Amino acid sequence: MANVVLRISKKQGPVPVACLLALMLALLACTEEATLEGPNGLGAVVVEGRINRGEGATVVLTRTASPGGPAVFSLVTGARVSLEDNLGHREELLHLGSGHYHSFNIQGETAVSYTLTIETADEKITGHSVMPAIPIVVDSAIHQQGHDENGHLYSSIVLYFQDPPGQADYAWIRVYVTHPLLSKKYYFFYNDEGADGQYRELPLALPMLLYYGQTARVELFQADRQTYGFFQAVLERVQDSAAAQDEDAFFLAPPENLSANLSGLAPGYFSAAIRTEKSVAVQ
Repeated sequence: MANVVLRISKKQGPVPVACLLALMLALLACTEEATLEGPNGLGAVVVEGRINRGEGATVVLTRTASPGGPAVFSLVTGARVSLEDNLGHREELLHLGSGHYHSFNIQGETAVSYTLTIETADEKITGHSVMPAIPIVVDSAIHQQGHDENGHLYSSIVLYFQDPPGQADYAWIRVYVTHPLLSKKYYFFYNDEGADGQYRELPLALPMLLYYGQTARVELFQADRQTYGFFQAVLERVQDSAAAQDEDAFFLAPPENLSANLSGLAPGYFSAAIRTEKSVAVQ
């Protein structure tokens, strides 16, 4: 299936999620399937780690609430976080405050392998991810209108690009829609299974009609299969959660079995990705 659009409710279509990983600690209050407990009875450290092509790495660390304790989720500020690549570079990330760590010397490069190491007072987590070798180049993005099964008008953002031949391609796509009263985000997924190397026309159907003067910004994150699957699973959990009834809900860290490229199935993800951005103005 070359294009996957996650639908969250029968009424609303694709989910607008306000923040994708500050992600899902709210879900833990609604489910009993995961026990997020680290050493010494502390909540587990949740990792949101990414390095995009041409950018430094950013890592956000959150600690889940202790089992049985109040639903308060703290930021991890005293960790030692380092990044190295297979080119021989190594850097200790600088803590910028509020649990955010950043690299300034190592920048994301295609076909390079990255290893992330996180050390706190009570645990050590490692992550590993390889940036895709050949980028997806989006030639253009346009706005189109169509009719749904009830005859109502809706908008689509259509992407045109050449799928890189000879490699498995996975991407998650975020669409920001500006609105006079409220801006929204929608998430979509793409993979090239059964369509490797083909020129693609990829429609992203929105559950709304865009009007003259509005803009939509599309971000395509071309990553590995593990990261792709992680974000799909996260949004499926949102779909199954009562919290999804509030489309503007903020979701924090995922349950422990939602993990991508991290040692010991630590909750969260580490991703080396190629980020592509296009803006579309409705005319």
